[in-house]
Amino acid sequence: DSPLSMCSQCQTFKPPFSHHCRICNRCVSRMDHHCPWMNNCVGVGNMKHFILFLVYTWSCSVFSLLLLGWNYFMCSDEDCAFNVFLTQLVRLVTILSLGALLFTSSMIMNVTFGLMTGIGTIDRLKKKANDTIGDAVEEPIPLKD
Repeated sequence: DSPLSMCSQCQTFKPPFSHHCRICNRCVSRMDHHCPWMNNCVGVGNMKHFILFLVYTWSCSVFSLLLLGWNYFMCSDEDCAFNVFLTQLVRLVTILSLGALLFTSSMIMNVTFGLMTGIGTIDRLKKKANDTIGDAVEEPIPLKD
């Protein structure tokens, strides 16, 4: 993108490395992706907040798995007998926590790779489709307010 490129959707000038989000209907500087969890586009302005959101979600998933595992497997008292409903509930919450842990782990790795290389998810997918992934000119995104 040149510094004075026009957005075909907004009909305004857009910053370099920006993309137009069809969901938000606006151009976002250094847009990585549109996040349905945050209901917002992740770009240079809120990347730090998105990373914190991922780390907190990952930490809560780990904590819930440890807490469930401790209470379920380390229960040796006669007082802590689980009935059928609680056993099924623990299994369901364990599956949900494990799914959240795996998904947020992959998102953290994806965002970390994007920060280290300076290529956002959209740009990386476009370069991969065009087979120009080695022709990167982007700079890493600084993490500051």
